[in-house]
Amino acid sequence: MSIKSAFQAKRWADASVGRPEIDKFRGAIQGDYDHGVFITTSRFTKDAAEASYEKGAITVLLLDGESVAEHMLDRGIGVVKQPLHLYEVSEDFFDFEKGEE
Repeated sequence: MSIKSAFQAKRWADASVGRPEIDKFRGAIQGDYDHGVFITTSRFTKDAAEASYEKGAITVLLLDGESVAEHMLDRGIGVVKQPLHLYEVSEDFFDFEKGEE
């Protein structure tokens, strides 16, 4: 079994991706692909999210900047794990009254 998927990636700095962009993408892939994936560094509006799964239409998976980062961290893609050292102050070390008895 194979699924023909179309991908679109856009870097948006200041604005959220709205429904018109999802509709244009779906219209461009309709008839040639089974599924679409729209990736952005920004985020999607509520209308865009609702439009991505319309009954009877090709589904479009939406991946925003935050979800892409989460997937990268979860799967170890493009990231390096490094240990984190946490230090606490030893209260006993600074308890001068105890030592004078």
